[in-house]
Amino acid sequence: MKALNSLWLTEKHIDFEYKQYVLLSYLQNVEKKFTANKLYPVLDDLLALYKELKDIKSIKANIQNQFPKRLLHVDSHNLILQYKRLFEDGNILKEMDRIINFSLPKFAEYISYGEEIRALLESKIDLSPIGILPLYKDEGYLFLQDDAIKKTKVYEYSITIFENSSVKYKGIRTNYVAWYPLSIS
Repeated sequence: MKALNSLWLTEKHIDFEYKQYVLLSYLQNVEKKFTANKLYPVLDDLLALYKELKDIKSIKANIQNQFPKRLLHVDSHNLILQYKRLFEDGNILKEMDRIINFSLPKFAEYISYGEEIRALLESKIDLSPIGILPLYKDEGYLFLQDDAIKKTKVYEYSITIFENSSVKYKGIRTNYVAWYPLSIS
């Protein structure tokens, strides 16, 4: 799956319909990954892209507030002043606003979907130690029992910590060792 570039908003054409197509194509691939319960790195990418768009929107609003305005009307009864901006957005900025306003809810929807899958997966995984517990618990063996085929798959594991710009995750690296028939011994 091709990841959506962090510069996707401004690269190539700044055209609402084109960017809709690019975004919906990317989100279609994200949905395929989520359907296969593959959350990493797709969910992290979604979160980063969503945060970038929110930052762009807020920075643009802050910059617009810095421009001078003309007083249009004074409502002395309600103590409200109405202003008109002296500088209006050009066509490119208006088009970017349309793209951002379309994209933010889509990203939020898929992030929510990914978080639901993550919560479901976390609720289905049961980790429990077997035997003597070592002092160093970040490495060991993982036994996955499959009752349907009467086998136990053995993996070596090591836990690593990796960070995104906004979130810190624990990762698990596995290495397949062997499988053994499921029996009393």
